[in-house]
Amino acid sequence: MLDIAGSIIARVRAAGANVEIDGGKLHIVNGRRVPNDLKAEMRRNGRAVAEWREREGEIAERAAVLEFDGH
Repeated sequence: MLDIAGSIIARVRAAGANVEIDGGKLHIVNGRRVPNDLKAEMRRNGRAVAEWREREGEIAERAAVLEFDGH
């Protein structure tokens, strides 16, 4: 499922938008740029998309800590 989620997020970003989690819900920034069929696919796979974004955030946070600690 995470492969599907990563693919969905990549296609959303390629359309010039992004996926965020706001208040525990998925939100598409610049959603008008995303085709309706892709929005529907994201809704069908919402849980996997949210999990993928959370993991992406955790990885970015760890990278920032390593960069800061490494000077």
